[in-house]
This record gives sequence, C-alpha cells and structure tokens, in this order.
Amino acid sequence: MFHLINQWKVQIVFFILLFYSCAEDKPNSISNSQFSGLSFGTDDTFEVLTWNLETFPKAEDNTVEYVAQILVELDCDIAGLQEISSGSYFTALVNRCNQLDGENDWVGVKTLGGSYGLAYIYKSNTIDFTDVFEIYHDENSAFPREPFIFKGDFNENSIILINNHLKCCGNDEIDSIDIDMDGIMDIPDDDDEEARRQAASLLLEDYVLNNFWDSNTIILGDFNDDIHEPEVSNVFSNFIKNSSNFKFIDMELAISGKNGQHWAHWSYPTWPSHIDHILITNNLFDEFEGNASTATTIRIEDYFPNGWTDYDALVSDHRPVVWKFSF
Repeated sequence: MFHLINQWKVQIVFFILLFYSCAEDKPNSISNSQFSGLSFGTDDTFEVLTWNLETFPKAEDNTVEYVAQILVELDCDIAGLQEISSGSYFTALVNRCNQLDGENDWVGVKTLGGSYGLAYIYKSNTIDFTDVFEIYHDENSAFPREPFIFKGDFNENSIILINNHLKCCGNDEIDSIDIDMDGIMDIPDDDDEEARRQAASLLLEDYVLNNFWDSNTIILGDFNDDIHEPEVSNVFSNFIKNSSNFKFIDMELAISGKNGQHWAHWSYPTWPSHIDHILITNNLFDEFEGNASTATTIRIEDYFPNGWTDYDALVSDHRPVVWKFSF
C-alpha cells in the first residue's frame, strides 16, 4: 500500500511494502542453499547491513533469488539498500524472503522516485516500525539522492538509521573556496564530486547533532569515498575529527585493506576501494566496544562457482558491510 507522509511541510510518497504470513503458510527455513555458512545474525544481537545492489535487479529474477537467499542466510535484523531500480522487483524480493524464511516476517520500505532508489528490508518480528522519511530535499548538489531515515525500536531500544548514496567519482582532490582564509572551505565547487560529498558530510553531521544527538543513530550506505585518506583529501574528516560524537565502525576494515589486501577487506575491491560505510553516534560507542560487536565485509563471491565473475554478473559489484552488537 501507499503511505503519504507530511514531514516539515514537504509531502513525500513511499512504497510501504508489508508482508505478514501465518506460520503455517510459510515453508521451513531455506534448505540446501549455496550460501549455507553465511549466517551472521544471532538471537542475542542486533545486526545492521548496508549493501549497494547495483541497479537492482541486475539479472532480474535470478538476482531476486540470490539476494533473498543471501539476506535470509545472513539473518540481519535490518538491511539498508542502495540502487533499487524497480519497485515491482523489490516487492518480489521481500515476498521471496518471506517464502524462504519460516521464522521471521520481512517487511520492505522504499523511496518512490529515481532509478537509484534507497530502501530498507527488516524483520517486523524483531523491530517495531515507527516512521520513515527523507531529508534535505533542496540540497541536490550534496545529495543527488536524499538521505532516507528509518525510525524504530528493537527490544525497547530506539534506533535511527540514515541511508545514503552519495555522489560518485572525482579526482581525489577537494576543490572548494576558503572565504575567510582560515583553512575551512566555505563554498563547495558544485562541479567537484569530492566537494559535493564533503558538503553532504557537513550537512549530515549538522542534522544529526541538531535532531538525534541523544539517539542510537546509525548513518550507513554507499558513501562513494574512502574514510582512511589524509585529512586534506578526506571528505569525511569532519566526522573523524569529531571523535567524541562519531565513529566509523568499519575504519579497521578500511585500514586493513591497504597494501594489497583490498580483496580481503574492502567493499568495492575491483576499483579498489572501501566506499560502503557504517557510521555511529556516541550513544552506541559502548556497544561498539562490547564483546558481541563484530564489523566485517561479507565476501559473498566465495559462494559462487566462478567467484567474483558470477557475483558481479548476477548480484552486484559491491559487497555488503555488516555490524552486530548487543544493547
């Protein structure tokens, strides 16, 4: 069904895809899957995943089947997805997750417009949905795709996710204008991709600090840039310098992938680069340091007969990045 949401005097339409099935109508959990062994989620932790599905569905019905199997096997509570190009195939994906999984009820929510849509798939039996909405509707330079916010509760703990797909490409330099000559670039060059991502970072930081400063907030998605670059070329340096409020939980993955180890750790290894990230606020710092905390990149290509060749042709050119922790 459709929900019409009025947020800050701007009307936004979303696909709200709800699929609830009685236990007797659902088959047993997926069996004999080629992805057996992918399991990541547990009953005692909260798991979040970010995954660019590259113009989903890349290989139509085959992609739907593979992605559904992977999501069910990974068993994460919520997945933030990017590049969802088809609403009907997204509906089919959520339906297929429910057909394969006899234990959970999967729900999908997707932005309506654009061929590079943002979406969430989550377990409604573990997460109580509260709201979804987009922000920064007039910041087209910083956000070619408006950040997509999900609000819900997990075991009485409120959670906020902000799904992003920032501007791609560039030349590894930030071209901006320093009006005050104080070392701070004040006006971004709209023709420079790095400057646009830098502007997005500053706007996201400002929004979170003004609206979700005391919340369990997770900013995730395809950020389209590395987080381990030197400050002069790092478009996310504002988050890194504001270490009392923000932390990239995948920074170790980014650093570990240097010196030829990108195939082992990075989300976009063919470039090679690590550009898909999960960023948290300080309300989750203790959870990140907890014994249950695990952040990793999932090497799904290892489960295909022809490795990356099959995975790239049938699923995506990005790997998912996941994090689990306990409250």
